[in-house]
Amino acid sequence: MPGRLQNFWFREEPPHALALVRILLGLALAWDAARHWPYAVELYSTAGFPIPAFDDVRWRPPVPWAGAAVALSSLQVFAWLAVAAGWCTRWSLAAGSVTLGWLALLDLPGTFAKYTAIALHACVWLFVSRCGDAWSVDTAWRGWWRDPDPRAPCWPRRLLQLFVCSVYLSAGLTKISTDFASGELLHFALLHDAWGGTRLGYELASSWPLTAAASLATLLFELWFPILVWFPRGRRPMLAAAVAFHAATGLLLDVGAFSPVMLALLPAFLEPDDLRFREALATPRAWLRARSHFSRRIGWLAAAAGCLAVGVTIQVVSDRDGALGIRRPAAPKPLRDEVAADWLNERQPADGDWFHRIDLGQRVAGVRAWGKSDRFRRGEKVWIVARLVRPHPAVEWSGTLLAPDGSTVAEFAATIEPATLYAARAFELTETLPPGAYRIVFLANGYEFAERRFEIVE
Repeated sequence: MPGRLQNFWFREEPPHALALVRILLGLALAWDAARHWPYAVELYSTAGFPIPAFDDVRWRPPVPWAGAAVALSSLQVFAWLAVAAGWCTRWSLAAGSVTLGWLALLDLPGTFAKYTAIALHACVWLFVSRCGDAWSVDTAWRGWWRDPDPRAPCWPRRLLQLFVCSVYLSAGLTKISTDFASGELLHFALLHDAWGGTRLGYELASSWPLTAAASLATLLFELWFPILVWFPRGRRPMLAAAVAFHAATGLLLDVGAFSPVMLALLPAFLEPDDLRFREALATPRAWLRARSHFSRRIGWLAAAAGCLAVGVTIQVVSDRDGALGIRRPAAPKPLRDEVAADWLNERQPADGDWFHRIDLGQRVAGVRAWGKSDRFRRGEKVWIVARLVRPHPAVEWSGTLLAPDGSTVAEFAATIEPATLYAARAFELTETLPPGAYRIVFLANGYEFAERRFEIVE
């Protein structure tokens, strides 16, 4: 066992797997930083509306003035691009991590997301590894072409693998403690105006069986990946499932850079035999014969300064809000009295808007109505399950069962308390009811808001 542990943690191997992680992670974070860069003044400076994470303790990241925020944001974009290129890799990782951690904590809801914490942890393992020894500007600049097969201990890659497994396992255990497997949480996320809203997401949300199946598949993947990925026969299928999972997440939900960041970390599970193509991707070296460490770092500093200068210049020229002192912000136009009154008045949703979904079925199990919803026989019960949106006030909910001729067959009325999330009622179809098309009309606080139709057959 000691020998196997020694081989697991300290075996020397080519650093190409971590080099691939470095390239993909650098590109993902550069894209994310570039998305935030146009709004650096508003998000991260004293001229905007920063939301510090440590507002209730003595220490918190200092809030920079507008020009410094633009410079830091520009430096972050350059640093992640340099990480992807492998140019002064450790310098670039340090600069990118410091600027990301600093600015993200000033915009807790928008920038300091789950993927931000994941990326910062991954950068620690990359920093202590030799991920810059392959497929990088560093290797060509230092003249490492004389060592075509560099090797390094594998323990940073193992730590990164364990970290990714812990992310999946903790997510799966968290979902077990909720009703995620029922599809409810995914259904709401797909319809949420911040997380969802994609066309494909709406299509998935329109089918409860597909939503429930996707939720169950997500739960099974997150629980089984940390186990099966360590077995030779399970590693590649699990990696393929992870790629499909994160691609689907990126297409169905608006989760920022979460999917690109997680996809960038998956190459850490690739073994040297999986990267036999690496010889075909050797770094071009003919134009980078200089071997001076000093000149390489001076070039990095010059490029970083140039990126900062370009970024600050673009922001200064535009200066949309006058925060950089170039333009005077335009005076806001006064609101019309009726518009101001409409904004100040708190409007409650319509009574029926508190109901998210109403299902019919032949039986109730858990929080769902099961069985056929459009055809019933006499002697059966029509179960009604309503799903409400919280927080909601007390609602007087009632339903009327109407026969084919429009006459009232049965009624129910109930008060749904504010803490209630699901409400269930049932109509019993007696033997005296004639076959035909029936309707159930639902009212909330006396106002009709929905109806459901079904048929009684012989």
